[in-house]
Amino acid sequence: MSEMTHDDGDVDDETLRSAVDVVRFVRLAGNDAEGLVRMMNEYLDETRIISAMWPNLLQAGKEREVSEQLHMCKGGAAIFGFARVMALIADLEKGSLDPASYDAQAFEHELALAERAIAALAGGRLT
Repeated sequence: MSEMTHDDGDVDDETLRSAVDVVRFVRLAGNDAEGLVRMMNEYLDETRIISAMWPNLLQAGKEREVSEQLHMCKGGAAIFGFARVMALIADLEKGSLDPASYDAQAFEHELALAERAIAALAGGRLT
């Protein structure tokens, strides 16, 4: 779990709902909310690892590789209903990929927000 999820203060329910589709969560979770939460967190962890490489790949002129990874990350975000992560990736895909176009802090913020939303869903806050 990122440090940002621990120190960015309270986030209101509306903002959390904008990060994760609550209806989709309930439908996907079925009788195994714990398992879904685990899979969602695994996605976020893997996405953090992948996205950490993007600045170096872009510096090395490997825009196509970053573009492919963005597309895969967007697909995972769509599966889990991470609307804000999907929107951010879609914006990155629309623009020209260069080192200046990728804001690692903004991307981490969205991942951390999704993480907080997952915790709120699992804890019964966003029913």
